[in-house]
Amino acid sequence: MDRVMVRVFDAAGMIYFKAAYLISKKNQTSVDRAMSTISIFMALSVGDIAPDFSLADQHGNKVNLETMLEKGPLVLFFYPKDDTPGCTRQACSFRDNYTLLLSHGVAVAGVSRDSADDHTAFIGKNELPYVLLSDPDGTVHNKYGCLLLFGMLSRRVTFLIDTRKRILLRHEDNFRMNSHVDAVLRALENVRRKSTVDENHHPR
Repeated sequence: MDRVMVRVFDAAGMIYFKAAYLISKKNQTSVDRAMSTISIFMALSVGDIAPDFSLADQHGNKVNLETMLEKGPLVLFFYPKDDTPGCTRQACSFRDNYTLLLSHGVAVAGVSRDSADDHTAFIGKNELPYVLLSDPDGTVHNKYGCLLLFGMLSRRVTFLIDTRKRILLRHEDNFRMNSHVDAVLRALENVRRKSTVDENHHPR
């Protein structure tokens, strides 16, 4: 069901872009508008470099990607709305596994289009131990390919980003909320195993 919905949303997005492109033949301004929509429908993939960003956290402090990666890899998860049933389950699954994630040396941050005040209330209500970032105009969502239907909907996507800004995991699932943290933990285990194998083949 999830894959079907994603295909429907993507198809709608491409129809929108084609319409914008046709309009652009008549008006140069529309060319710029059409080109600006492309990134909405271009999802990042494993191996891509994560786009830089600077967003306010729940305290109003600016946080950027480079700073968040100084101490280790980052789990960056995009979700539609604070204090909704699905998003609460997703956020709490990262909360419940937070200690385990820290043991792998990774930080966690959530991103939605909610305000800092909404984030503060959401964190307090659910005792979330990590930062939530506000992207009210959807700029960072757009950079990460997390918008659908002309930017009206937000995708539920989780990324695992290493210290070189390389994307190790992109996981999208709008129905199985716990699958996001499960996918991260599997990816971290795969990284650990690969590191062990490399050390065995190339001992110091």
